[in-house]
Amino acid sequence: MVLKLLVIVVKKYRIPFIFLAAWCTVAMVSGQDAGSGIVAFKNVRLIPMTSDKVMENQTVLVRGDRIFRVGSAEHLEIPKEAVIVDGTGKYLMPGLADMHVHLVSKTWETPEANMFLANGVTTIRDLTQGTGAMSIKKWCEDFRSKKRLGPVTYNAWTIWGTEHNIAEIIPACKRNRYDCIKIDDYITKKDFYETVRRGRDSGIYIAGHIPYTVNVDDVISAGMDELTHVELFPVVLASNLIQGNKDKMPREKLDEEVITNAFKLLEPVSRQNSPSYIDSLHRMLDREIGKLKGKNITVITTLVADEILALKYNDTLKLKSKPQNKYLPGKFWDDLRKGKDKNSYFIGHEKCADVFYDLVVYAFGELKKNDIPLVAGTDAATILGIVPGFSLHDELQLLVKAGFSPYEAIRSATHDASQVIKKMTGEDDFGTIETDKRADLILLDRNPLEDISSIRRPAGVMASGVWLPEEKLIQLLEVKRKLAYSVLQEVMAKTNSADSVIGEYKRLSANNDLNEYFLNEYSLTSVGYDLLIKNKLDDAIKILSFNAGEYPYASNPYYFLGEAYWAKDDKKTAAGYFKKALSFDPNYDPAIKALRR
Repeated sequence: MVLKLLVIVVKKYRIPFIFLAAWCTVAMVSGQDAGSGIVAFKNVRLIPMTSDKVMENQTVLVRGDRIFRVGSAEHLEIPKEAVIVDGTGKYLMPGLADMHVHLVSKTWETPEANMFLANGVTTIRDLTQGTGAMSIKKWCEDFRSKKRLGPVTYNAWTIWGTEHNIAEIIPACKRNRYDCIKIDDYITKKDFYETVRRGRDSGIYIAGHIPYTVNVDDVISAGMDELTHVELFPVVLASNLIQGNKDKMPREKLDEEVITNAFKLLEPVSRQNSPSYIDSLHRMLDREIGKLKGKNITVITTLVADEILALKYNDTLKLKSKPQNKYLPGKFWDDLRKGKDKNSYFIGHEKCADVFYDLVVYAFGELKKNDIPLVAGTDAATILGIVPGFSLHDELQLLVKAGFSPYEAIRSATHDASQVIKKMTGEDDFGTIETDKRADLILLDRNPLEDISSIRRPAGVMASGVWLPEEKLIQLLEVKRKLAYSVLQEVMAKTNSADSVIGEYKRLSANNDLNEYFLNEYSLTSVGYDLLIKNKLDDAIKILSFNAGEYPYASNPYYFLGEAYWAKDDKKTAAGYFKKALSFDPNYDPAIKALRR
C-alpha cells in the first residue's frame, strides 16, 4: 500500500526526484514493503515525557508500529538493515493528542486527518454528535489498519437527553464498542443519574457537559469521569440561576434561560469593569471548582474555542490573520458575516465574549491550583472556526500563557491524554517514548520545553510507525478533498448499474490513502435512497446491502434496506432490518416509526 501511495503522490503533486529517497523511507518504515521494518532515530535529544528532562545523544529504534528499544547512541547497536533518520542537533518528543475534536464535516477542503498529522497530532478522540459517529467507527478502523493515513482515533456516542429511549443507549454503546459516552446539556436529573450509573456498571467511561438540570455536586455524586470543557464552570454559574422545574423545560427554553442568565452575570463587567464585582464572580467559580479537588474527575481544556469566540465578536481582523484560518471553509466566514454563526446570540453583547473568555482562563488557573487533572483538547470543528491540528498548537500556547509550564502543557497532550485513554479502554500505549509504546513521534529543530511554539513546524512526524518527513507533511496539506457521493451519483446516472456504483466505490476506497475522497456511510446510502424512491428496488437493495457491510455500525443502510423490502411487500424481512437499525441507535426515529407502521 505504501509504495502505491508513493507513486500516486509523486505523480499527482510532481514531487522533485531528489525527494524520492526521503519518500522511499516512508515505504520502508511502514513495515509493509521492507524486510525488517526497522527505523532508527539516531543521536537525538530525547524528550521522553517521563520527566521534564532532555536526554542527550539517544537512539530510538522502531519496529512496525512500536518502539522496541531506547538507549544511548554510543552503546545502542543499530541493526544493519534499519533505515536511519539522523537526529543530530534535533529533538524527539511523543506525538500529540487532541482529546476533544469533531470529525465528519464534509465542508473541510483539506482533509482533517491530514491537518492533524501535518501538525504532529497522532491521536484524537472524536466526540461527534449524532449518526456521524457511526461512520467514524469505520474511519477508526481505516486509520489503525493503515488503509488510510490518519491519527489513531477513539470515538464516543453522545446522549443529548432529549432521546425517547435513554435506557437502551448504554447497552447499545457497549454492544457496538464505543470508547466512551458523552452526556450533553438537556438530560433530566433522574436520567443523568441513571445513565451515569448504567455506564459505570457496564464499565463505560462517562464524559460530558454539566447538564443544565444538574450542578457540580451532582457530577461528583453521580460519578462522572470527565468534564469536556473548562468553560463549563462559568456556564454552570448561569445554569444554577434557572428558576423553576428544569426537568420540565424544553431544550429551547433551557438554552434561553442559560443565555439570559449568562449575560446578566457578564454585562456588569463589560460595562463597568468593577474589581469588586469581578472578585465576586471569581469567588463563585472558586466554590464550584473547589468541590472537584481530590475527586479524580478530569477536565479537558478547550481554551482555544473560547479565545476564538472572543475574537469572532471583538477582533475579526486578528482572527483572520491567523495563518491556519486559510483552511476554514468559506461558509464559516459567510455565516459569521451574516449573523448566522453558532454563537450569534453574542450579537449586541460582544464585550461579554471577552469577559467570558477571561472567566474561562481564571477557571483554568483555579483548576490547576486545586490539582484537578487537565488534559488538552480543542473542540476542533468547522462550525466553531477551529482548524484541526493547528488549533492544538494554539491550545498549548494558551495553556502556557494561562499558567502551565511548557512541560505541563505538552504533558497534557501526551502522557496525561494516554491516562484518559487507559481509563476508557485499558490501553496506555502512547504519550511517552518508552519500549513497547506506540511509535508516535515528532522530530523538531528546537527545544519545545524552552519554547512551546517550536512544535508548530515539525521536521518530521511518525504516526504508528509510518515516518512522514517534512516534505510529506507539506504535501498532505495540499490534498484537496472531493465528495465521494457526488462521484457515485454521476456513475449511477451514466451507467444505470448498481454493480458499476459498487465498483467505483471500491476503487475510490482502495485509492484513498491520502484521504482525497470524503467517504462515509452516506456516500452509498444516498445512491441507494435515490434508487428506492425511483422504485428500482433490486438495485437499491444491492447497494444498501454492500454499504451495510462497509459500515456495520450504521443505522441508515439497514433502515433503507427495510424500506426497500417493505416496498417489495416482504414485511418480515423489512421488520428485521428496522430492528437491526435500532440495535445501533435505539432512538433512530425512522425505524421506530416504520415498526409502528
